[in-house]
Amino acid sequence: MSVIPNKPIDVYEFSTARVGIWSAIAPQIGLTVAEVTALEDANDGFSTGNDNAVKARAASKAATETLRVSTSLMRTRLSDAVQKIRLFAEATNNPNVYGLAQIPAPSARTPLPPPVQPTDLNATISATGILTLSFRAPNSGQGTTFLIRRKLATESNFSFIGTATGTRSVIKTFIDETLPAGSTNMQYIIYGQRGSVRGPDSPIFTVVIGGSAGERSVSVVKLAA
Repeated sequence: MSVIPNKPIDVYEFSTARVGIWSAIAPQIGLTVAEVTALEDANDGFSTGNDNAVKARAASKAATETLRVSTSLMRTRLSDAVQKIRLFAEATNNPNVYGLAQIPAPSARTPLPPPVQPTDLNATISATGILTLSFRAPNSGQGTTFLIRRKLATESNFSFIGTATGTRSVIKTFIDETLPAGSTNMQYIIYGQRGSVRGPDSPIFTVVIGGSAGERSVSVVKLAA
């Protein structure tokens, strides 16, 4: 096991704790005065070097922060300038402005496709009779709302009853809170709407509710185009 520590600061503390003692009794422990003096000089050199290293690290940290702030400010100023150039090009209807400024012209905006058709339609019911519809709608696009239409067995037309939960999840859900008590057979159609653009209807799916109170069950018995 080594007597001398490994970490630089531990070595320094070990050395400074002994050099004063060794200086007074050098001949008694087999050292010369010159050797002890050299050790004292080494201790002083470490102390100076360590202080310089601490200051250098602090200066480096400060310089890095200054660089970060300067870069952020430069990026903001540059972004503002590019935005003004683009606004000027649009206001003057002059695409040559982009070439003069040596920045790329904005890409032509591609219209978003209509909302996707809902798929994998399903329904569940709680013991208290709460009916929840679910369906898949991947890549719906921001601003898309899914509308639910329903037709009871006693009705001849589908009626709008609400919109599905607005979530980024691929799986959307809807709780039919307006389902009349005692309903056992109903049909649903779901479709997406984004602004004035309407997506394709889901297949019509029929939900049948069975069982007694506290033991309700539900099944999707028909999927039709």
